[in-house]
Amino acid sequence: MATTVASGTDQIANGKKVCPVCKETIVDDYFETEKSFYHKECFVCHQCLMPFPEGIYFETDEGLYCEYDNSVLFGNRCGKCGQIILGKCLTAMNLTWHPEHFTCEECGNLLANMTFINRNGKPYCKPCNTMLKLQEEKMKKEACGKCKKPIAQEDLLVLKGIRYHAYHFPCTICKAILGADCVEYEGKLYCPKDYEIVTAPVCYTCRRPIFGASITALGREFHTEHFVCFKCEKRFDDSMFYEYQDKPYCITHYNELTQSNCGRCKHPASGKVITAMNKKWCEHHFSCFGCDLDFNIQREPYFEWDLKPMCKNCYDQLPSSVKKSIEKFEQIDRKVKKRMEEQERKNKKK
Repeated sequence: MATTVASGTDQIANGKKVCPVCKETIVDDYFETEKSFYHKECFVCHQCLMPFPEGIYFETDEGLYCEYDNSVLFGNRCGKCGQIILGKCLTAMNLTWHPEHFTCEECGNLLANMTFINRNGKPYCKPCNTMLKLQEEKMKKEACGKCKKPIAQEDLLVLKGIRYHAYHFPCTICKAILGADCVEYEGKLYCPKDYEIVTAPVCYTCRRPIFGASITALGREFHTEHFVCFKCEKRFDDSMFYEYQDKPYCITHYNELTQSNCGRCKHPASGKVITAMNKKWCEHHFSCFGCDLDFNIQREPYFEWDLKPMCKNCYDQLPSSVKKSIEKFEQIDRKVKKRMEEQERKNKKK
């Protein structure tokens, strides 16, 4: 850089001088710099082609430049705004800065003449650096246990006390990528739809999940349309059912199974119920199957034939072969009953 220049004609005789701008020989007054000689009219800024203000110029191998153009082409730029620095500048972190731009990246306070911390190529004041360290430690604890990245609330999944992005895991059933609304059940992850299926009660009849209305009975769950009589498969419209051997029955088939139906009309025995022949009978239905004699009124003895009661007259009309078979069966039946009674007495003594 030169602030003054020499001029004159006495130096021309010292040798041939050629102006580097116009490439012509200098034969008259000239300007001399540290590196060359110039015609007066060629001694201008090679960028803006204007004379040098106050005679201040900058000389490089490429030519002569005024202070402004030298700064534009070769000067320092601010590490924050990237603009050319004219005037005062500050050097830090191997960069130059406008003094007003060398500030804490977090709080914006000026850092000139202050202790600062270089964090990832950016300046921070000490308090902000301490705060950021604490935040980083907290983020590490709250980061995804798989990818170690921060987790947005809408992606958060906590599994066995560890935080994860939900999208790192597929649904156990449909294999779809999960969201934060996924559910853990018995150590496995499910999307909301499949979780509802997995945890839904199962109908005892059809073995399918129950969604919506259901009936709980006998310690089991049923679809409303599947809670029916085990034998006739009719629904219990009056909400009454009877349990037999852990199964639901309507009153008709319950009485049939428990021998509570009348041996003649097959309906539940009514009135003064009569027990005979290991069956129940309506008050006026225990009668002879041959002549309809009512044994409850006549008080006559009856005979059993084909699991039906018969009066003596009707019984006597049966073929002799049939009666012999009946008598033989009764003898065998009495012997079996006697043996069973004896066996029960022995078991009691033991």
